[in-house]
Amino acid sequence: MSISDVVRNWTDEFHRATTPELSQAAHPAGLVEMSRDELQTVAGGAAIDGHTSMCCHCVC
Repeated sequence: MSISDVVRNWTDEFHRATTPELSQAAHPAGLVEMSRDELQTVAGGAAIDGHTSMCCHCVC
């Protein structure tokens, strides 16, 4: 299976539905599993301490 087939399979729902052999393909980013403890530490990219700074009249 070529890279373009994998990308098309994940971006084109019709293509995915009409090609059953590709519908079972793994996600190109791979499998990511996180434990409950790991998920508790996810901050969405924000600073955990809640400190903000002012720049350009906005809070960053």
